[in-house]
Amino acid sequence: MMRGHIRSCFESPCKQWSDTNHQRIEAHAAGMLQSPLDQRWYWYGESRKYNSSAWHNLWKAKLAGTSEVDRPKREVLLWKASPSINLYSAATLAGPWKSEGR
Repeated sequence: MMRGHIRSCFESPCKQWSDTNHQRIEAHAAGMLQSPLDQRWYWYGESRKYNSSAWHNLWKAKLAGTSEVDRPKREVLLWKASPSINLYSAATLAGPWKSEGR
């Protein structure tokens, strides 16, 4: 039984769902679980916020033919540029959703 109202984001004036820090929720290909321990809901999904400067540096080296970007540096650049998984939690499905980090 739901106690709250889940606000649709497919109707005006909603443009996006936000967390308690007023940041857009990033949870693509998401899943939700309810913890049997604390009864909280956990929403997790892929973040598509990329670190564009890290991608730029990696591609700049590749396009310049500098394939000599050493492996540790390349792995750090890829890690910084890669998407991650975000986690949010709320007492009810209706929110508010708190960011628990990456």
